[in-house]
Amino acid sequence: MAQHCQGAQALREAFGESATAVEPSAADGEDPGLLTETYWAGPHGLVTLLRSGRLLEQAYERRLVLPIGNFTAQAG
Repeated sequence: MAQHCQGAQALREAFGESATAVEPSAADGEDPGLLTETYWAGPHGLVTLLRSGRLLEQAYERRLVLPIGNFTAQAG
């Protein structure tokens, strides 16, 4: 059980770091928490689909670069 709590804490910390990075790119009136969840969900969904065999591994890195590239372009 302690390992589960540590894992959950690590995820909360990682999400907090993501929120800190995403918040400056949120448009006026946009909820930074929802935006962070959306950015968080993209890579998570890709990994889930890849592990289940529903995505071809060959294009994995290209898929991952798309949302990350868009996010970093907005920040720059």
